[in-house]
Amino acid sequence: MNQTLALVAAITAVNPARLHPALPAARENRKERLQIAAIGALTATVGLGGIALVAQNVNDALDVSAATTRIAVGVVLLLSAGRDFFAAPISPVPSLISPPLLSPSRTSESTTGTAGTAGTVKTSLATGLVPLAFPLLLAPGLGLLTMSASIDEGVFFATAAAAFALSTVVGSAFFPSAEPESVLACATTGAARFCAALLLLCATGLIVDGIFDI
Repeated sequence: MNQTLALVAAITAVNPARLHPALPAARENRKERLQIAAIGALTATVGLGGIALVAQNVNDALDVSAATTRIAVGVVLLLSAGRDFFAAPISPVPSLISPPLLSPSRTSESTTGTAGTAGTVKTSLATGLVPLAFPLLLAPGLGLLTMSASIDEGVFFATAAAAFALSTVVGSAFFPSAEPESVLACATTGAARFCAALLLLCATGLIVDGIFDI
């Protein structure tokens, strides 16, 4: 597997433009949005690093060749590309908006209505684990791609490529979600579909590469 192909496939499999609308919206605090994205990306990186470590052992246990794994990765990424290209933009995931958490000092006041100040609404950082890290980031396509890259190019490269791809989610968290029907929202959708088209190209390359290596 070509390293450039693997890296581009990893970035487009993550597709930060498609995932961005699922992050807390513009009304949320940027620091909290970055924390959630960082928790999700770090957790997913650890998980993918584990996959990279055991990739060769899994292939040996299943008696599957590296070329066959590459073909399987290409097929899964092909399906992911079709989903990303034709599906509507992701709506904000309910648990990323999270059930409101009231600060302890304000809970009784806000629920009884005896005080004029409402409780402080915060976004739960645990949403960086579920659903951001899993299942949105630790998706089958990226997992199999990391496995195949580890077999072909080594554990370090596979983990580093996955970490770099996941870091794009943290980068996108610097920017608030666009208002629906705005120019920025249309541009985000266009970028997501462009990533999907590149993923389709990468997936086709992996399938053809695997077929010729059999």
